[in-house]
Amino acid sequence: MGPIPFTPFHWGLTLLIQAIAIFLDPIGLFVGSVILDLEGIYSLLFPDSGVPLHGVMHSLIGAFILGIIVGNSSFLTHKLIHRIDFKFDNPTPFTLPPYSLKICLISAFIGTFSHVLLDAFLYDDLQLCYIFPIENPLLNLLSWEVVYFLCIVCFIIGAVILVGRYRTYLTDEDLV
Repeated sequence: MGPIPFTPFHWGLTLLIQAIAIFLDPIGLFVGSVILDLEGIYSLLFPDSGVPLHGVMHSLIGAFILGIIVGNSSFLTHKLIHRIDFKFDNPTPFTLPPYSLKICLISAFIGTFSHVLLDAFLYDDLQLCYIFPIENPLLNLLSWEVVYFLCIVCFIIGAVILVGRYRTYLTDEDLV
């Protein structure tokens, strides 16, 4: 199987996490879970750049740094969204609550670290500790078929849970 630089399969796990831990910030969680693949996209667009598909961004250090950036960006986005007056009489269950910086950072860290965890099973060029060339202990513990299957299953379970939660916000008249 060839390299896949941007995979929405990461959203399977994050959707399940979001469904279970509904208090988490969805922006930080979902952006954090895929932003690492900008490195792979850049590597494919500019093959002579020397940037590996799974370089520093796909390490624990890169995930931490990107988590800080994504978490802070998400927090600022929420502050901006809440300054805009949309004049809704009845907020929908999709209205974003005012998330704290702590929740935005935790959500972004869960997203970035879950990306590294999933990729660590699959790619031999991924180094968990990029500074030190330590062998990746997770490599090939699960096949790519198993990892992708688990991501699909997580997505389905997470979607069912979220649909169930959404239905509790609606009245019987809204469902007709």
